[in-house]
Amino acid sequence: MAVAKKNRRKIVVDGRDFYWNVTEDEDEYYGGFILTIVSDDKHFLVRYPLNQPQNQLKFRANYIVVEGRDFYGNGNFGGSWQRVVCPIFDETEAVTPSTVREIILWSLTDKENTFAEWPGP
Repeated sequence: MAVAKKNRRKIVVDGRDFYWNVTEDEDEYYGGFILTIVSDDKHFLVRYPLNQPQNQLKFRANYIVVEGRDFYGNGNFGGSWQRVVCPIFDETEAVTPSTVREIILWSLTDKENTFAEWPGP
């Protein structure tokens, strides 16, 4: 079953269709706005909380929540969602397609992952 496309923008990266949108975190779990990126087949699904406070983790970095199995290109990432430390992507007043493309390319690149320790709300 394909992903719902209503209220989402489409971006094509390396010949693959992705859809993205920014929503307000209604549960205040992430504390603000969230960029969600999902592939058409739903194998790739990440959520990137915007404007993350830098003291949230033990070191200066952001995190991305991985909910899909297609992460760093192997198609077999974990079984449940996990927080992975990621670079601080360009965040200006608005999320741009170039930022979305950068997150997708970083997410699909083979790398050593560091899992984020969550101190809790």
